[in-house]
Amino acid sequence: MNWSFRLKTIVGIALIEGVLLAILVYSGVRFISTTAETEFEQRSQATVKAFSVVAKDALIASDLAALNALVREMLTYPGVVFARVRDDSQQTLAQAGDAQRLLTVEVASAGLDKVQDGVYRLSNDIVVDGQTFGRVEIGLSATDVQSLKSTASRYGLGLAALEMLLVGLFSWALGAYLTRQLGELANAAKQVASGDLGYQMPVQGQDELADTAQAFNRMSLRLSENYTELQRSEQGLRLVLENIQDGIVTLDRNLRILTMSPAAQRILHRQSTQSEGASLAECFTPRAWSQLCDTLVLEDAALLGEPLVLDGVLPDGSLVPLEVRLNRIEGSGTATLLVVLRDVSERLQSERALRLRSRIIDAIGIGVLIADARKPDQPILYTNVAFERMTGWRFEEVVGRNCRFLQ
Repeated sequence: MNWSFRLKTIVGIALIEGVLLAILVYSGVRFISTTAETEFEQRSQATVKAFSVVAKDALIASDLAALNALVREMLTYPGVVFARVRDDSQQTLAQAGDAQRLLTVEVASAGLDKVQDGVYRLSNDIVVDGQTFGRVEIGLSATDVQSLKSTASRYGLGLAALEMLLVGLFSWALGAYLTRQLGELANAAKQVASGDLGYQMPVQGQDELADTAQAFNRMSLRLSENYTELQRSEQGLRLVLENIQDGIVTLDRNLRILTMSPAAQRILHRQSTQSEGASLAECFTPRAWSQLCDTLVLEDAALLGEPLVLDGVLPDGSLVPLEVRLNRIEGSGTATLLVVLRDVSERLQSERALRLRSRIIDAIGIGVLIADARKPDQPILYTNVAFERMTGWRFEEVVGRNCRFLQ
């Protein structure tokens, strides 16, 4: 069962109040009942002792008329149901009161809580100089005391029920007041989670909940600003990636393609949507891929940053020379490796053409010297083999100097 914070607050307060109230009501009812019982028993003991004192002389003198008058007089006392006088052989000498109660064999009640017929029975022996002359017995009505106990219990339960009702109402009101801003905070969190960045919740009061609401508003505003800045950064990065000549590919731990920049798509002749999830091995020859994997196994930062010229494979099966740089990505989610690609076909062709022209110039018998006319003092940039043979000056000795030293 998923309880709301408000319901938990109400139930928690009600339980605490209920336990305290139960202890209070039980203690109050117990105190009233104990006090009433003690007072009743003390009054009953005083009555039977007074009765024995008054009846002592008449019992010793066997004055039955006086005893009969005395037991009838006892019935005039409040609460006395019957009165009886017995001699030392347990023979009844005089009695008066409720005939049915007089027929009961029980002489004295074990306690007020043991009374079943509403009559509390007491007896007291009449002893003079160690000799027992008889005993007096009386029955007092316990109905009033038992009714008082019952009434106290009912009032206690009624008071407890009323108190629990009031506690529930006040707990609900208190819970509603305390959780109002918590509910608004939860709603604000849902708004932010749904994409409404910068959402501002109303702030009421100056307590800790108000401080929390203000902190949430600041956080939401800052989140909106950061997200806007992130979008600008992503747009700038996207423009860079779209215009940069080098291709960028990100790989996961299994060397499968996660993303490809537009330049990488142009270089590899592959679409990003078609290549995502594919292995990068499909873009290289087996030998080139083995060399690439060997570089990764070495885990050498210097080697990872160094360019490698490898043979790439286009979808039509043709080969293209690629300059590849590998770099590890730390703490960036699923992407663990960054691959930078560059098509070096034109550069290699230019280098081959340059080497060919250099061999041609070196092979002819005419001395050739090239100087940079754009720089001060026109320094020498190049000399061929024929120049070295004709002048005796090696290239290392003349590079950077002006031609006038030959005059």
